[in-house]
Amino acid sequence: MFFFTSTAVDPPATIYMGKDKYENEELIKTAHPTDLWFHVDDLSSAHVYFRVTDNDDSLELIKSMQGPNFKVSKDLPITPEEMPEALLKDLYQLVKHHSIEGSKRQTVSIVYTPTFNLKKTAGMDPGQVGFHQQSLVKKVTGIARDPPNLKRLLKTKKEEELQALITMNDERQRESRKRLKKLADERRNETNRAIKDKKERAELESYSSLFAEVPKVSNRNQPIDEDDFM
Repeated sequence: MFFFTSTAVDPPATIYMGKDKYENEELIKTAHPTDLWFHVDDLSSAHVYFRVTDNDDSLELIKSMQGPNFKVSKDLPITPEEMPEALLKDLYQLVKHHSIEGSKRQTVSIVYTPTFNLKKTAGMDPGQVGFHQQSLVKKVTGIARDPPNLKRLLKTKKEEELQALITMNDERQRESRKRLKKLADERRNETNRAIKDKKERAELESYSSLFAEVPKVSNRNQPIDEDDFM
């Protein structure tokens, strides 16, 4: 597989893609669910991925979101609408360049979506995909070649084994689980403190009301028994 670095944003962004349709097939299964997948629309092309790194703890919320009835988490780390335009342009250039037919055309259309939205069904060829939810697929048209930016990107190209991505994702998930555990511990402590405070307030209110309800005894207007003074 190939890695590229986009310096159009700060910090630089990691982009990766498969070398052929068989590696594309592996990436469908290996890519992080929240990474964004890019492809030339209606033409053969490389599967290009943007590696999302911001606030990806929501992975644990997304893991089970498979099948046609899954719902989109409101806590996605990044959505297509939030992508910096400069980074999108870099991704478009790589996708167009790595399409045999698309690279020859003056302009192409490109589609992109979160990786967890990719759908494989029986009978599909290696590297071929569909989508669980069409509403999550974004399409841009009129993408033309941009030689200066493409040249900049191609200079950053590095070839790695698929295991490199697997290792990156394993480390990513370990860090995510640590943050999730810390967050869960903090929430549990906050809940315990709230329960304790509520209990203490209830006990204080009960104690105060106990004294408020004790009737005061007065000897005023009471008959005097002379025997009391003997």
